[in-house]
Amino acid sequence: MTVDRLSDTGRGWHLVVTAVALLVVVSAAAPLAAAAGGTTVSLVPADTSVDVGQTTTFEVVVDSADGGVGAAEFSVTVDDPSVAEITDVTVLGSGATNTDIAADGSSVDVEYAFRDTADTGSVTIAEVTVQGVSDGSTGVSLAPASGNDDVLVFDEGGTGYDVTGTNDATLNVVGDQPAPDPANFEVSNLQAPASATQGDAIDVSATVENTGGQADTKAVEFRVDTDGDDSIADESAVASQDVQLDAGASTTVEFTDIDTSGLSTGTVTHGVATPDDTATATITIEEPPEPAPETTVSLQPSDQTVTTGQAVTYDVVVDGVDGGVGAAEFSVAVDDTSVATITSATVLGSGSSEIDVADDGSSVDVEYAFRDTADTGSVTVAEVTVQGESAGTAGLTLAPSDGNDAVLVFDESGTGYDVTDTNGASVTVEAPPEPANFAVSNLSPTDVTVTQGDVVDVSATVENTGEQTATQTVEFRVDGTALASQDVTLDPGASTTVTFEDVDTSGLDPGEYTHGVYTENDSATATLTVEDASLPPVGDFANAPSDPDDDGLYEDVNGDGAVDVVDVQALFANLESDTVQNNPENFDFNGDGTVDVVDVQKLFTEVN
Repeated sequence: MTVDRLSDTGRGWHLVVTAVALLVVVSAAAPLAAAAGGTTVSLVPADTSVDVGQTTTFEVVVDSADGGVGAAEFSVTVDDPSVAEITDVTVLGSGATNTDIAADGSSVDVEYAFRDTADTGSVTIAEVTVQGVSDGSTGVSLAPASGNDDVLVFDEGGTGYDVTGTNDATLNVVGDQPAPDPANFEVSNLQAPASATQGDAIDVSATVENTGGQADTKAVEFRVDTDGDDSIADESAVASQDVQLDAGASTTVEFTDIDTSGLSTGTVTHGVATPDDTATATITIEEPPEPAPETTVSLQPSDQTVTTGQAVTYDVVVDGVDGGVGAAEFSVAVDDTSVATITSATVLGSGSSEIDVADDGSSVDVEYAFRDTADTGSVTVAEVTVQGESAGTAGLTLAPSDGNDAVLVFDESGTGYDVTDTNGASVTVEAPPEPANFAVSNLSPTDVTVTQGDVVDVSATVENTGEQTATQTVEFRVDGTALASQDVTLDPGASTTVTFEDVDTSGLDPGEYTHGVYTENDSATATLTVEDASLPPVGDFANAPSDPDDDGLYEDVNGDGAVDVVDVQALFANLESDTVQNNPENFDFNGDGTVDVVDVQKLFTEVN
């Protein structure tokens, strides 16, 4: 069995030896204690940096204590003493301590006992100070103390931990670095046109590279020789940019749309300059030509409305002509082909022409020459036909024809106009109006019962819910057969009440019919019930009553074909019969709305 111990190396550890002796005596009186448990010991941080001449500290940490760390024996070494050296060590807490730093600072032995530390978790037991000596990197390692075979760690009861591993560290020492060279912005690869017409805008570029050792921001300028000394060193900037470059980096600096109108004609020196360098070239500035006469080109009218499927025509008009319009090249485009498309174009007058309509109707290219037009004023040179496709609004624009940069217009001698502006147009496409729709409602009467031969009045509301004025025949029908009709004219949204008066039902057999008011688009119907014109016999008489004078009143109550006192007696005797009570309108001789003895008296008066 191996017993962990606090070593006595002959270096004066009297207090430690006494403590160990005491532990041995105690252990002789009791069974040998088991190891305190496994742990590792680490240097923290695992990787750090320090400047030459400066110091940093590594902590010695017992990573997993269970019972504190009352004593320990270990060594810390620097792998390369030429890079760093150990200058100090501190054991944390109070108790017996012995430390020994090597003369060259390459290592330190640490032995201590009787420390009261945290009982559990990671416990920092010592701090080792290391100083940077020279630029470089070195390992810093944990090792057994001199004379030991292992790193030894004990809990506060003197029981040794099983140290299963150690975790070393790395130290990077940074020496003084020489200051980098200042930024130096060199200019090369100057790109510019060799010539330009006075007033043109030109683009100039150059490569700027920072050949120094430091990042910086400097002004990069485009300059022009204005005093004729072929140098730009003494010139002010025409254009300037602040450019930031890291050491060794480069970029292309561009100066665009530089106005040459202020430059004298002839050969001019120009270039790109930084505070450190310049690159120069020459450009020939040429006299500008005489300005072309100005004009505008327009689509007219500026707005039109068309229904789906219909077409409208727009004029291409050159405004303010002086010398005719002998030739032109332009394009007309529609911005939404779902709303409208271009179907054709026509150049007015005689001469050569080329017209190309896009397959999808989105544009047409027009080129023509050798036209003899009006010499002055506004001249219509072409017509463009546009067809409505669906409801909406689309814009029409005048643009350069394919391959050109501008709308080109020339007078009859071939001199170009300066087209200063173009004016487009728009087309509004509307869906065609909905056809007239005669809707029928408010049928009166609806379900009705009549006696065969009765005349009826029927009415209904007819409304034109469409978008066009129309005339339709409105009919009153019974079971599909028209019994009466009227021609009705209605504007969109208008309505009228159509009435059919005195419709005769004598031609209808008793039964149920569908009756109603019909238009070409709609109908309103109900049920018409036609009852037999004859009434059932009154009381026990064999024959049905009759109306000899066709006034609706059945004076022949007993149905014998004569009107006499017997009929008076028959009515009196059968006032409560079903025939009389169910048909009061036929026996209400005094017209008061009821059938009673007064009606008997009235009939008696008529008989006599």
